[in-house]
Parts: sequence; structure tokens; C-alpha cells
Amino acid sequence: MQQRAIETKKKILEAAVAVFAQKGLTGATVDDIAEAGGVNKQRLYAYYGSKMGLFEAALLHVFQQVELFSRSTVGKAAAHPEKLTEILRNNDIQSVTIVRMEVPCCGGLEMAAKKAIQDSGKFLPWQVVTISIDGEIME
Repeated sequence: MQQRAIETKKKILEAAVAVFAQKGLTGATVDDIAEAGGVNKQRLYAYYGSKMGLFEAALLHVFQQVELFSRSTVGKAAAHPEKLTEILRNNDIQSVTIVRMEVPCCGGLEMAAKKAIQDSGKFLPWQVVTISIDGEIME
């Protein structure tokens, strides 16, 4: 794929993420995304096939960005659970939900969060929610 095509595809994807985030799947239109990306609808369909294909690509892109962010921050959070404990102690937090990806990226963060809850001295309800690579909440 030529550099120009790669850049165009990236522009469409970034526009789709922004439009879907703002309007949701049902509220967003292909026209909205094409306009935001500065491309015509035909180019969008050529790369992604359909609005749902583009939504799936946008969702996967977001999950990949979250994974990259998680990988870069998990070690820091796991190495400094006292920071999480301080946040829990000094704020009116009623419960904690730990969201992790199906891919193995966030175990250190989960352990650090559990330790911080315990060390905070608060009896907070907490849960772990795992999201599959397809965006589904897993049991």
C-alpha cells in the first residue's frame, strides 16, 4: 500500500473514532465520517467495506491504543500501589471497577488496585470486568 493510501486510511480511522465517540454507532453516518476525515464516501467504502466494518476497525484501533497505554503504565502503577492507596484514601470513591483486556496486559494493574483497596482501609466493593478483543464483556 502506498504511503498516501496509508495516510488516508489512518485519517478515516481517526475521524471514525471521533465521530463514533461523539454520536454513537446509530447516530454516526458515513457522510459524517467522510466529511470529518476529508475524504469521499467511496474511498471510505473501498477501505472498510461498510459502516459496521469501519466501526469494528475503529473499535479495534481504540482497544490497541488502550493496550499500548496499559502496557506502558501497568508497570508504573504496579510499582507504586501507594499512589493508588492515596487516591482511594483521599477521595470519596464508592466502588472500584478494574477493566482489563482479554489479552494479557493488565494483570499487574489488577493486583496493584486490589492491594491499594486493601491498604486504603476502606471496605469498597470492587469488580474486575474483562473485555474481549471483539469488544464483548466476558463473564
